[in-house]
Amino acid sequence: MKFIFACLLALASVVAITEGIECYDDYCAKNPCKDMTRQQCCARNQIYKSKGSFCGCCNTCVDKISKGGNCDTWEIKGAPATSECEAGTECRQVHDENSDTYECQ
Repeated sequence: MKFIFACLLALASVVAITEGIECYDDYCAKNPCKDMTRQQCCARNQIYKSKGSFCGCCNTCVDKISKGGNCDTWEIKGAPATSECEAGTECRQVHDENSDTYECQ
């Protein structure tokens, strides 16, 4: 019983911490960027995101998911995405008899 209580307490703490992520007024000033350029993202076959970092401080690159690729990702609330469907596709739920998955279509 104590173990279950400890697990629930730990889970509640994690939720409280992730929900408490906040961008303060001087967050960007205190966390300098290593800005990425469109050329750097393209060279890595990634997608350029203007101000796509946490709190919108920095330009970033995110992984490109091709058509038919799995896009079912778990993102922490408030954190920027680390991947995105390629242009012309979007993440959609695919139903089959075994499971529900998400693919870029």
